Amino acid sequence: MEAAIEETEDILNAAPTIIDAVPFANILKQLKTFFEAAQVKLNNDKKILEQKRQEQAGEVETEFARERRVSDEAAFERKREFAEEETERFEGIREETEERRKEGEIRQQEERELEARYFDAIRADDFILADQILNELRDLAERG
Repeated sequence: MEAAIEETEDILNAAPTIIDAVPFANILKQLKTFFEAAQVKLNNDKKILEQKRQEQAGEVETEFARERRVSDEAAFERKREFAEEETERFEGIREETEERRKEGEIRQQEERELEARYFDAIRADDFILADQILNELRDLAERG
């Protein structure tokens, strides 16, 4: 591509000499139009070549690299949001489990206290109180 650009520049640099040698006006006009179009194409080719050089040198991000970066950033954001949602979900599960554990400990403590009162009532030969406590223990077991 560089060689083509150099040859096109050489031709365009010689354009005034070529134009002076052409005798007919219509040919001259077409030749001027050709050289103007060639100049536009040359400028475009130079821009494209410079852009390719910058892309190869890493100075400019290629379209593919830009799309890839944007895609990677979106994927990272989705993963981050998912991780946050999972953290919240697991935190809720942990809190719920902790609450159930505390409720279980409270219920066990109540059962132990009732059992202790029950055995104290039996040792004291207070069977009516022991029966009442036994009913409370049954109610507690049914609830839990």
